[in-house]
Amino acid sequence: MCLGVTGVVTAVADDGGVPMAEVDTGRAEPVSACLLTCPGVAVGDTVLLHSGYVLAVLDPQEVTS
Repeated sequence: MCLGVTGVVTAVADDGGVPMAEVDTGRAEPVSACLLTCPGVAVGDTVLLHSGYVLAVLDPQEVTS
């Protein structure tokens, strides 16, 4: 079974050549996620996370709780 989590990107940075994002998932602490699988992500994008990777940019109007 696969468990994905949605969130909003709050920061994008380069970590030794690896693009990374901080993602607000609504939990207490932001989640750090790798952007190698989805390099066009920008601050403010709503994304799907799984296993430490951003898998897709989502339409925020289509995301439901």
